Amino acid sequence: MSYLKAFQRPFQDLKKLTLGAILSGIPVLNVLTGLFVTGYTAECARLTFHQKNNLPEWKNFLELFKNGFFVSIIWIVYCLPLFLVLLILLFRGVETFLQETNPEAFTQHLLQQNTYYLLLLAVLFLLTWYIALGAVFRYITHYRFKDAFQINTLLSQTFNPPYFKAWSVAFLYTLLISVVLQALFSTFKSENILLGLVYNLFAGYLTFIAATTSMTIVGEAWKNVNKKRH
Repeated sequence: MSYLKAFQRPFQDLKKLTLGAILSGIPVLNVLTGLFVTGYTAECARLTFHQKNNLPEWKNFLELFKNGFFVSIIWIVYCLPLFLVLLILLFRGVETFLQETNPEAFTQHLLQQNTYYLLLLAVLFLLTWYIALGAVFRYITHYRFKDAFQINTLLSQTFNPPYFKAWSVAFLYTLLISVVLQALFSTFKSENILLGLVYNLFAGYLTFIAATTSMTIVGEAWKNVNKKRH
């Protein structure tokens, strides 16, 4: 599968795309509805393993929710070291925060006094995203939760050129979407309810598109890596 097909995949069916966008963009409730979307994009990846590039039907919502829930738990578990470093960084800045009322001055002081922690945080962030996504794909392969935590096998499947290349493309694409959304939010920030709803829906579209495309790109690489292993 070419990258072009992966980028085109979310646009195959406007109805399926719109439902994914709505579930992704509902304010507050998307904490729960987003689990359906996560389960759906996991199913997109599973279809990619079987050389299918179609968008699956929105059905078996209980199954989508369950799979989305387990994917989220996997991410949380693998993010624990990252959270720990972040807490240490914040703890080191508590005294400054209590003394400095200017947010910009506080941020500048935090950056100056914790350079190594910030570098560690950046490296850990990338490493976490890299390995955790592989753990998610191990779960998706057979939908067995324990597979996500077979570390030796996971490392052998992720530290290779095909996975690294696909992950890099997916990461940069997701990062680009995030930058666009942040720029739009900063530009059109308003208390107007209608404008807020439009932004949330647009954000839902971009979020769903990015997730589906990324899972397809990495899913194709994952399929090829597993073929070579067998």
